Amino acid sequence: MFYNQPAEAATFGIYNGVQDTKGGRVTFETFCKMRAEGFAGPAAKKALPAITVGGVFIGRKLSGLVQPSGFVQIDIDAKDNPGTNWEAARADVAQLLRQMGAEGLVSISASGCGVYALAYCPELMDTYNQHGADAYLRGHRAATAAIVEDIHNWLGYNCDRAMINRPNGLRFVSADRAAVLLAPVNEFSISAA
Repeated sequence: MFYNQPAEAATFGIYNGVQDTKGGRVTFETFCKMRAEGFAGPAAKKALPAITVGGVFIGRKLSGLVQPSGFVQIDIDAKDNPGTNWEAARADVAQLLRQMGAEGLVSISASGCGVYALAYCPELMDTYNQHGADAYLRGHRAATAAIVEDIHNWLGYNCDRAMINRPNGLRFVSADRAAVLLAPVNEFSISAA
């Protein structure tokens, strides 16, 4: 699924809080460097900047894909994994994705309870370029489902399966200062600015 192809140029749609549906664009590198001041509760989280992981969409509608990113989102929620040590879960997921040859980012969620991963799948970009947006979205679902299954089977974490059908799902900026940047997308630092 993964092979060495730098993803730092990938572009996401970015929103200043979930109410801003016009949004702008931000690169993977820029998103990795963004940090919230602290972990946020549900209401405060919605005021944080957020990206649409699968790319840039008009109004966040699947039919409005303007520019794909090649990234899929994996979300491991606290409600589905009670009693989890999130620092250990972040390390576990990063190690598994590294073993799979993935590049991307693994971080503790904006709330401080949960882990997410953004994994770059360059074959999705090939699919988009050769077959268009509908094929990209189908491939995005398949790639996400495969990673969700691997995380569950190998690590025992229950991932949010709704992410499989949400290439336009939001990912909020986190306060995680120890987020893991997966090689080979390591040509820049993600330390707090």
